[in-house]
Amino acid sequence: MFRFISEFEHRINALQLVEIVLPIAKYIFDQNKEAAYEFLSKIEKTVNKDKIALARVHAGQIELRLNHKDASDRLVDIKKVRVCTTTWFLSQY
Repeated sequence: MFRFISEFEHRINALQLVEIVLPIAKYIFDQNKEAAYEFLSKIEKTVNKDKIALARVHAGQIELRLNHKDASDRLVDIKKVRVCTTTWFLSQY
């Protein structure tokens, strides 16, 4: 999968790339958690110059770690996590 992404990762902007790879990472996570983190780590190196794209990669990693579920096994609203992560990340620069 990463070879396919690497074919066009430099042809689109970093934010578009992240929006494409996050659902792919979620799919990979369902089969192999470590592979999903490795996949996002490779993308992180590509998008490290774009603050917002990098923040979304980090939010995606958090989302995968949370596994999208709360104590009652309901889906968690990840938008709150994304907003908090993006706000914190951008405040670091």
